Amino acid sequence: MIDPNELAKLITAFNQAEKGAPDHLESYLLDNAEEISEKLKELDEITEKTATFERGIDEVQEIINNSSGVDGWHKNGSTAPWDDIFHGLPLVDWILEHGKEHEDAGAESEGDSTGDEPD
Repeated sequence: MIDPNELAKLITAFNQAEKGAPDHLESYLLDNAEEISEKLKELDEITEKTATFERGIDEVQEIINNSSGVDGWHKNGSTAPWDDIFHGLPLVDWILEHGKEHEDAGAESEGDSTGDEPD
């Protein structure tokens, strides 16, 4: 979390570096430094919670990807496939789609996912 006085120093440095910034920007930011600091703190908390939720969704996706269902779901000794359990649940569809998007993004960031060595 940034200290309001440090924020003011950063703004002053920004204004000196960027002469195109409006003069009233510095005074506005200085007058509202405490509120801005609180909003930045809230943003940090939301970002942290979001990361926690995404890790949880990734874990559920990993379980789904590496298993065929839930043993004992129907209390008859058989494995209930995921489709039986999740049929018609919008949140599950979203989780499955989120996992696919996350996997696709990971593959793009890793570059060539073929496993071939570069030439």
